[in-house]
Amino acid sequence: MERQLGLVALVAVLTALTLFLFSLIDMGEANPFATPAGAQVSLLQDAIPPTLTCNAVANYTNSASINLDAVDDGSVASISYRLDGAAVVTVTVDSVGFLITTEGTHTLSGWATDDEGNSSQQQTWAFTVWRTTKLSFSRSEAYPSYGKRVRLTAVLRRTTDNTGIRGRRVYFQRWTGSAWTTVGSDVTNSSGIATMTTMPYQYAKTTYRARFATSRPFKASSSASAVVKPHAWVSVPIANSDVLLASTASIYGKLKPRHPMRTYPVRVYLWRYESGGWHGYGYKPAMCHDLLTYSSYTSYFKFAKRGTWRLRAYHPADALHASDWSNGYEYVRVH
Repeated sequence: MERQLGLVALVAVLTALTLFLFSLIDMGEANPFATPAGAQVSLLQDAIPPTLTCNAVANYTNSASINLDAVDDGSVASISYRLDGAAVVTVTVDSVGFLITTEGTHTLSGWATDDEGNSSQQQTWAFTVWRTTKLSFSRSEAYPSYGKRVRLTAVLRRTTDNTGIRGRRVYFQRWTGSAWTTVGSDVTNSSGIATMTTMPYQYAKTTYRARFATSRPFKASSSASAVVKPHAWVSVPIANSDVLLASTASIYGKLKPRHPMRTYPVRVYLWRYESGGWHGYGYKPAMCHDLLTYSSYTSYFKFAKRGTWRLRAYHPADALHASDWSNGYEYVRVH
């Protein structure tokens, strides 16, 4: 009974209060509970952090253009980021961009904060800036003497600033007629230089080049090719020192490297001593014969006149070899 009387009294009080308030509104009095014009009612404080995005992709060539963008339902106060473990950078903007030109793999971490002090979770992005390369190639000489080693040199550089690349392996290759075959390699020094010396007794014309395979963060490149065309080696011709005018002289000598049999790669030039000087009488071709590691050449002919003659062998340039003279003369007395 007492509970029912209490409820009746509470309802009566609330009803009286409601009627009082409506009476104030009807009389034009200010409503103490009204919201001022243009104001917004905030029942809950903003607790949602901004959203941070990054445009980074896995791979770039020579440079990476990176952007961080933040959005929030209120206002973004700042963006903070750290590149490759360096000090944190904080900027009071909602978008920031920067250019990375250093080759290699990079790690970027970042987060955003709004005006209410809410910060997004730290995010991390990894990407690689690849560097394009160029490779120059040279040889110490194009026409070495027979049996001489040739020094091959390659220089590996960045295409962006032409600086040398250190500590990378460069391969030296020769053309076989159908494919490039590796014949040696070297690691570049601080100037990007790698070298190799050819094997001795290079037998014929050879085309070389240098090749750099992809090695993170550097992209592959190949040099232009260069030709090494060695001289053949031909010995001083050998003949009898005294021959008769009517007889056939036998002339022979050595030729390196080996040449095809029954070809005429050697000429034997003749001079006769006349009136105080040597006068030329042309040359006689010499046939090639195969031996185990080299060739021999032979020529048979009759001398045109009596007197003192001298002979010298010559190998004209061909498709595989540069020209060469024997390094001396043979002397013959014709009676």
